[in-house]
Order: sequence, then structure tokens, then C-alpha cells
Amino acid sequence: MGYKAVISGAALSIFAGTLYLVASWTSWSSFIINDGLALNYLRTSYPFRPTGSVRSYNFTLRRVNQTVDGLTRSAILVNGEFPGPLIEADYGDTISVTVNNEIEDPPEGTAIHWHGMLQTGTPWYDGVSGVTQCPIGPGKSFTYEFLADQYGTSWYHAHYSSQYGAGIFGPMVIHGPRHAAYDDDAGVIMLTDYYGRYYRDVLGEVLRPRPFPAAPPSDHNLINGRGDMRCELTAGPAPCPDASRLFKLRLARGRTHRLRLLNAGAEGMQRFSIDGLALRVIAADFVPIEPYETPVVTLAVGQRADVLVTVPEGAAGNRWMRSYISDICSFSNHHPAYGVVYFDDPDATPSSLGHEVDDTDCGAEPIDRIHPVDPEPAATEPDITDVVAIGNHPNATGQWIWTMNGYVAEADISKPAILDLARGQAASSFPVQWNLYDYGDNRTVRIVLENPIDFPHPMHLHGHNFKILAEGLGKWDGHIVNPRNPARRDTQMVRSLGYLVIEIDADRPGLWPFHCHIGPHLSAGLSVTLMTKPALIPQMQVPETLWQTCESWRRLAADTPDQIDSGLSVDELRGLA
Repeated sequence: MGYKAVISGAALSIFAGTLYLVASWTSWSSFIINDGLALNYLRTSYPFRPTGSVRSYNFTLRRVNQTVDGLTRSAILVNGEFPGPLIEADYGDTISVTVNNEIEDPPEGTAIHWHGMLQTGTPWYDGVSGVTQCPIGPGKSFTYEFLADQYGTSWYHAHYSSQYGAGIFGPMVIHGPRHAAYDDDAGVIMLTDYYGRYYRDVLGEVLRPRPFPAAPPSDHNLINGRGDMRCELTAGPAPCPDASRLFKLRLARGRTHRLRLLNAGAEGMQRFSIDGLALRVIAADFVPIEPYETPVVTLAVGQRADVLVTVPEGAAGNRWMRSYISDICSFSNHHPAYGVVYFDDPDATPSSLGHEVDDTDCGAEPIDRIHPVDPEPAATEPDITDVVAIGNHPNATGQWIWTMNGYVAEADISKPAILDLARGQAASSFPVQWNLYDYGDNRTVRIVLENPIDFPHPMHLHGHNFKILAEGLGKWDGHIVNPRNPARRDTQMVRSLGYLVIEIDADRPGLWPFHCHIGPHLSAGLSVTLMTKPALIPQMQVPETLWQTCESWRRLAADTPDQIDSGLSVDELRGLA
């Protein structure tokens, strides 16, 4: 399916294989270059050009009884796989995924978010119930179609309540230009905490009346879905851990391998290492960076790091691969996870010693080490600066809720905001409980996030690689770290009793949630949605399937259990102030 440029009265939209441009959008006029399309606003060394290739996937979601390392629970899996199947594409391809909701006993709605994708021209395919779409109802299907407008490593996951904790997640790899040399791509390594209970039970524990709103501890820690929960803090001789129960990765001597690390957990911060081998970090989330070396990489929930591992010619003996859920930043009944790196014999049990792990800091990888290959300086004077404070308190019924500037996010999942905007409804008319921040035509937006609560939060912004201007403890003093080339990511920790300062270029129309990626915290309201260029959304060609999905959902909703969505369905937390 090829693409063609059509100058019309519609906004940039990708649907049915045609790319539509609006001539009146002067800020987009630079895209038409040499009879092709280059999305120059990405400001990378490698201009984006649609390839015309479509990578199609078919996902079926079903409920199963899942057993992982002796723990059995009700789970919802994609095509029966845990983790879910890999999505793979080239930079500039179109990714098309049809999601078939066959969740039964009981039935549930669902929606899938494509973590880190910019959704250039397709903000309605971001996959957030109540914001960009209605849920896909039981027995129904929905097709997402969007450009691979970034390259590197990411993942997809359910964005309906805390549902991805039931198993609806998987890796996503977008192949693109290299800025660092290596020999082999060793693939994705997914690090996940694991709960032996159904996600709604975990969520209910978070929301129930209690003295303090601590997250329930996870029960296990896994590498690519495998682990040995009998093992405690240190690896020792067989049978604990038992190498036959673990994920195994073959690396070749004398070669450099690319490993794509991903924290796809629900709460736990992970510290990853391979015994006796250094890790050279070359990408932070979707952002290529100048390489730096470290023995241990720390990843908050939702974060990724692409690393290079060079194996010496004389390397002998198998090595432990380790990932450790932080003691001070997370809650878990079982912190360590192990895998096996082998050179010859996959069955030999390693006897290697691990690197020393510093577990005294909840800030993830230091931002002063992250130098993007393509600099984007901080604004001298942003168009608008918002101070947003995280809050936490019990509501009128004693349930613990999380707030941002005093409001818990309450989404009406049968009435997504983006469709109201597309109908021409003014953003100023939306209920305050939707926690929508209208930035209008402002180009540069800076957010100072303050966290006076003694609990860290991995904060993710949809549709953007934000600049991280500063983070730390206490109050921000105005100092910007590396203002000429600040770190960029789509997910970053805000520390307990600390702050996080981010900045975005609000140059594309859409509604972009900015939320904590701890699943139950998101469901308990820790989210705002940034509206950028909302006046342009009525000009865009919203696919008919979005409207049809809402009509179908409203008909089915009476027979579907009430759900707390990624915001909150209005009926779940009445009397919240």
C-alpha cells in the first residue's frame, strides 16, 4: 500500500493508506521535500520518510488460567503468549494491529497503547480509554494504524484500568539507523514484576480504606517471563536458582551485542546487570544518546535502555544475568530475577559473581549522563509554565486516591474527549474532573512536577520525548541540567519528596496523558491530559471506526462489569474530594 500527498482541507491523517496534508498548516509546510515526506520537526539526523510498507498484526485477547513458576492466576493474554508477541517494523513503516476482544468469564473492555509512539497525525490511535477512544467491547474488534515515527525499543500494553497487569503487554522493535557499532542484535529483554493475583484484586487492595496507601507487594520478578522464585538475594550453586527454569541468552566471544532492555512491570524499579560484563548505554527510551558505560542499568516502569555488551575473546564459563527490584523504591516479596548468559553450554549453571548494586537512589539513570545524539536545547523562555503538585488522601468513602493539583482524573470511558473535540465542542466546556490542561496554540510548555509525598512515581507522557531539565529532592531552584542538550525520554522518575521539570514542544494536535506508570496509581487518579493544538482536531479526519466503537461500547456496557479506566470511570470513586 503506497502513500501519496494530497493537499486538501483535512489535517495530517493516515487512514486507508493515504497521507493527507493541510496546506494551511504553515508549521508543516517543510514536510514536502523532493517529492517525498520528511517530518523535520523530529529534528533528527535521519529525516523521517514513510516507506509505504505496512506491518500487519492480529491480536486476540482471551482469559486463561496462567501458571508462572508455581503461581497460578486468572490472566488475559495476547495470542496465548506471555509476554505477548513481538511487533517489529522499520522506521517509516505503517504498523497495523487488529485487536480482537474475546475476553470472557467475565467479559471486559480493553484498549491498547503503543508506548512511546508519537502518533503523528493519528492521535486517536494512542489507545487510551476515555481520552482517545471508547473501550473495545467484548466480542468486538478494532484496528489501530499508525506510523513507526520513531526507532528503537518499546512496548505495547493495555490502557484500560490496570489491565496490562493481567498480561496484556509485549515488546515492540522499530529498526532504524545506527549511531553506534555492534555485530549482533540479541533482541528484547523484558523485566517484569509479577503478581499472583488478578489485577482487579490488586487494584482493590490499593483503593481500600487503610492507614497508608502503599502499593501491594509483587510476588515475583521475571526476565522474559521466566524465573525461579525459590531463590533469595544471591545466586548460588544449583538447585537455586535452577538454570533450566530461566531465560537463556547466547552471546558470542569476540563480538559486540545489542540488548534491548525494557521494564514492563506494574510497579517495581529494576536494576539490571550481567556478571563480569560492562553495559554501554546507547539509547534512553526512543532517544539515541552518546554511549556511556555502567555495570548496572536502572529502569523505572515503562523505561527502556538499549545497551551494547562486548564479550572478550577469552571469556569462560556461563554468567548470571540479574535484575533486582529496588528495596527502597518499590514493594516486592521477591526482589531478584535471574537469567543465564552462555557462550557454549546452555545447561551449565553459572558460578559468576555479581556487580555491586547501589540501591540508595530512586532517580533512575542520572540525567547528566544522558546526552542525546541530536541536541534540542531548553527554551530560554517557555510560552507557558505550569506547576503541578501530586497529592494523596482518602476520599469520602475512605478509598485512597491520587491527585494532581487537587484533582483525581475521572474519565468517562464511553465519551472520549478527543471525539468531543472532533465534534467541535470547546475544550473549555469539559468537566474539571477530566483533568485536561488546554495549551491552545502555545508552542513551548514547561511543567514543574512537585511530589511532596514520600513515594516515587515513574511519570510517562504520551506522544512526546520530553526534555528533562532537572530532577531531584526538595524544591526546584531553577537550575537546568545541560540546557544546550538536556536529556530526553518519554518516562522519568519523580523522587519521593522531590521534583521533576520537563519541557515539550507542543507542535502537534492531540490529547496526551501524563501519568504515573504504576498501574494502580494511574487507576486511582494520578494523571493529567495535555491538550495541544486542540482547535485543529475538528479539521482532522477521525476514522469512522472510532465512532462505531463508541456506539458499540455503549450498547454493550450494560452487560460488562464496571471498570476503573486509565483515568477513572466516574461511578467508581464518588465523593472524592
